[in-house]
Amino acid sequence: MNVEPIKRPEKTETAGLSLSRRVEGIPEALSIYINQLVYDMRRKGRDIITLSLGEAFFQIPLFDFAALDAEKCYHYSDSQGIPELRQKIAKYYVEHYGAPVHQDEILISAGSKPIIFLIMQAILDPGMEILIHEPAWLSYQEQARLVDAVPKFIPHDEAIGSFAKYITAKTRLLVINNPNNPSGRVYTREELRLIYEQCQRAGVFLLVDEAYSDFLIDEEFCSLASVAPDKRGAIIVNS
Repeated sequence: MNVEPIKRPEKTETAGLSLSRRVEGIPEALSIYINQLVYDMRRKGRDIITLSLGEAFFQIPLFDFAALDAEKCYHYSDSQGIPELRQKIAKYYVEHYGAPVHQDEILISAGSKPIIFLIMQAILDPGMEILIHEPAWLSYQEQARLVDAVPKFIPHDEAIGSFAKYITAKTRLLVINNPNNPSGRVYTREELRLIYEQCQRAGVFLLVDEAYSDFLIDEEFCSLASVAPDKRGAIIVNS
């Protein structure tokens, strides 16, 4: 298949109006750009096999919203999210992953990307370092730069028990994606335990993006919540 060369849009400037240096230093999200290429080619009738999107390969059922209290949908909810929804999520983690989660530990947001960015805003000061285990979802490093933190990387083939050697006095957060996008790697319970223990000893937060937890078919998924039941220094994101 012939793929059209990537042509990034040219910058446009208006006199007296400009973006911050911080934003100007962040490249266009390559994943979103590739997705747009896919959409454009499909609209032209091209037969596309897509390997770039982290989407379900099966049909998602249409859920019935008739039982919802429509009156509640037109007003602000609790600041952490509707309690009934948080209860359902907590129950889901307990029943499916054996992970003890309480509704008061859950915060509902408009997707994973915003909440990961807010987490970084909450725990990082300018110049602090974020460790990211490669390969990694493209957004993590750019989100780090947006909060004036410094992204550092752990090579994909580094032994799990040796992550600590990449931690410095400036390291504040370690990020992994489990299951991993793009490699498909699934971190085992023992691997998660080793990573978490190294972070605990160094006083580093561990953020595990579990957005693809339900995509597993023949492998067991282990949530960080079942490895770190007290959640000390543990941050879990799902969507």
